[in-house]
Amino acid sequence: MKKGRLDIAEIYFKEALKMEPACAAANFEIGKYRFDNKKYKYSMGYFKKVLDVQPTHEMANYYAAYALVKLNEFEEAWKYINKSIELGENEDKKSLLDKINKSLKVKVSRL
Repeated sequence: MKKGRLDIAEIYFKEALKMEPACAAANFEIGKYRFDNKKYKYSMGYFKKVLDVQPTHEMANYYAAYALVKLNEFEEAWKYINKSIELGENEDKKSLLDKINKSLKVKVSRL
């Protein structure tokens, strides 16, 4: 989708949230849009809203972990990626978990 269309989609999702603030689908889509635009911290607020109402949302757990990796918050990312893997395993998730584990080991070895 082109950037202009994505901006319009975000507006519609935000309008949907005015009517139903806990809407998991709208919160996820805005979070994903923000993630794709490298607004990782901002995207986390939306992913957390999804997980507040739907803790088993596989992709919200995955993208929350990925956003936290981008923010160098590996300990918290570890929780989300493990939950996402528990809900459905794939190579992308395993790769992200490996990256998190390596970063945590480096952090521990520096202490």
